[in-house]
Amino acid sequence: MIDYCWQGNYLNNKQIKKINKFIEKNFDGFENKEHHATHNNKSVKNTTTKIINFEKIKKVIPNIQETIYYLNREYFGYDIYNFCLHENVNHNIYSSEQKGSYDWHTDASKKSKTDIKLTALINLSEEKFEGGNFLIFNGTPYEVLELRNPGTIVIFKSHLNHKVEPVTLGVRKSLTFFIQGPSFK
Repeated sequence: MIDYCWQGNYLNNKQIKKINKFIEKNFDGFENKEHHATHNNKSVKNTTTKIINFEKIKKVIPNIQETIYYLNREYFGYDIYNFCLHENVNHNIYSSEQKGSYDWHTDASKKSKTDIKLTALINLSEEKFEGGNFLIFNGTPYEVLELRNPGTIVIFKSHLNHKVEPVTLGVRKSLTFFIQGPSFK
């Protein structure tokens, strides 16, 4: 069984710039720090996170739902829900100026009948950056090298511990989709 799958060149540089520009003009607000993952009551996330409604983002990435459903079917086989137009997507900006990072955490739902089963990340970085490595822990930590490439989409099992190491130079941008389904049994 695999921990993640990926598709390279999912978006080209022109599409990445268009998406970032669209988000900048149309985002709905900033993520509330109370929603960040915590450890010992301290946030483990050091990013600027813009929230944008899925209905808006699907206008600039029209095939995102189908891509996620296809990759789930081919690699994971999870029972997942259709995207709801009221769901939000996170646009994470990891800047070297703030040593942007996101320490070890899992993605989980606070709802009793729903679980976040998969997380999809798209690298929307427009310029090269240093640091910002994405790691998954499944018995031992390892880097998901494919996510270093702008335009790549990576989908992974949300219950696995994962992190983004500090960005040491430049800005790393990503778009995060949380794919939900009925509670695991």
